[in-house]
Amino acid sequence: MPAEHIAWPVGILGVVQTPFTYDHLHRTGKREAARRLFDRLTPVLAFTNQEPGVSIRCFRWLLVRKGIFATTHCRLPGPDFDDWQARIAAELVATVLSIESDLTTIELRASL
Repeated sequence: MPAEHIAWPVGILGVVQTPFTYDHLHRTGKREAARRLFDRLTPVLAFTNQEPGVSIRCFRWLLVRKGIFATTHCRLPGPDFDDWQARIAAELVATVLSIESDLTTIELRASL
């Protein structure tokens, strides 16, 4: 499946395509800040890149938290998350929202 069909990485583009992205930080010599951002994103990427269904479901959970959808139900064929997957997905969505929030704060911008 082409990468543009994997939903979660597209869902975190707000995190990774800002002036304070990993690449920008790295290229401007702010390698410690880049490493901290990468360390925060790694669990998200590891979980969501298991297979496209996990990616799409996680992105749906993110959109529910942002108020775009009312439920986490997907029409995607296959089972919904089990209890363990649901707990991990909720934690990772919270991580993405935290990163997005951090990247918009003046304090973080000043520290980078």
